[in-house]
Amino acid sequence: MYTQRRLTIFFVALLFSIMAGISQAAEKTVEFEGGEGFEDARGKAAITDAGRGQKEIRLDASGLKPDSVYTFWFMNEQPKMEMSGVGRPDYSFRSDSQGNASYTAIVPAEELERWQELDIAYHPEGDPKNLANVEIALAGDLQERG
Repeated sequence: MYTQRRLTIFFVALLFSIMAGISQAAEKTVEFEGGEGFEDARGKAAITDAGRGQKEIRLDASGLKPDSVYTFWFMNEQPKMEMSGVGRPDYSFRSDSQGNASYTAIVPAEELERWQELDIAYHPEGDPKNLANVEIALAGDLQERG
């Protein structure tokens, strides 16, 4: 009886350990660093399973220009420069009066394999559709570089 109880406790503990490992494996974190003019800005994106071949990307950023408009982008620099918005058009969000912001998007899982970076663009005119004077406020490596 005592041995059976110990085995049950062992297997329950093992099951919880396996589930915790699966949960950890399903989440990826991307750290962002501030670009030129945004040296104090920082951000972090948690990428988690959203089911049905989808991933959720949750961005939390600080040190941004207060009450300003930003957009979220997938970016490749090599072999050629290309970009695509993250989430729903117009891919925009606004920082609060303290320069903090959050943004959440659901994307197809295969999109994450296509891109090298996640970038946050600042729109000084406040129009997310105007790409003429954008500045990269934050950038984070999506793929490990060798």
